[in-house]
Amino acid sequence: MPCAMRLRVISIAVLSFGLLVFLAACGKGEEKGGKKKAAGGSSESAAGGEEAAAPAKGGDYKELDSVPNAGSIKGTITYTGNKEPAKLNVTKDTQVCTHGGEPDGTIVVKDGKLKNAVVAITDDIKEGKKWEIEKSVVNNKECMFDPHVQIARQRGQVEAQNSDPLLHNTNLALVEAGGQTKTLANMALPTQGGSQAKDLKKAGIVAVKCDVHEWMHAWIYVSKHPYAAVSGEDGTFEISGVPPGEYNAKVWHEVLGEADVKVKVDPGGAATLDHAFN
Repeated sequence: MPCAMRLRVISIAVLSFGLLVFLAACGKGEEKGGKKKAAGGSSESAAGGEEAAAPAKGGDYKELDSVPNAGSIKGTITYTGNKEPAKLNVTKDTQVCTHGGEPDGTIVVKDGKLKNAVVAITDDIKEGKKWEIEKSVVNNKECMFDPHVQIARQRGQVEAQNSDPLLHNTNLALVEAGGQTKTLANMALPTQGGSQAKDLKKAGIVAVKCDVHEWMHAWIYVSKHPYAAVSGEDGTFEISGVPPGEYNAKVWHEVLGEADVKVKVDPGGAATLDHAFN
């Protein structure tokens, strides 16, 4: 075979082989079902749009206009022990921070009735009554946080306010397993009347403190659903609009700890949940 002809044959073979390699490489980008694999391993539909992401876990509570056969949970939280609250050690800005030497608000008991205990259903209730709160407020007032304990809504907001003519900051930290904390936000409030708001993305117990005034502390219980309450000065609480059923719940106090309890709510009934810390 003449040299020129042999060169043409070789060139055609090389081009054919290159074309096959190119087609094979393109084919690897196709997945079964007509989907292409995008960078990073995610998939796109054949039409070119990304597939919908899976919904985030938690915070997917559905509010109903009415709850069929709803009941309620009522009770009283008491304390029979002898622990006393610590005294506030006010070290600065005493012209505004006038509560030095007073009880620090951690244990508030009157006639054996305990204030500021959280009572909450811990089951992941998917639907029920409407939330009564969208945004919770924690106020820096006279170098104390007001309120000391409150309920907030997951995927709602907390607004920090400053009622004092002083620099405050509101530091929010999620309390994790083992007592470790994870900072969620640190909101500086340099002027009186100032405020900042932050989203509450995770459920759980949030510790609130002021780094400028180290004696200032408060707590926020961030709930996935509205079935949680804080006991009042007389130790009582009420959780209304509860769908009938048997539930796991807990009673939590910042100093006295927590207890796991069970409660059954009959259709249209009022369940009783009393608890005594000792």
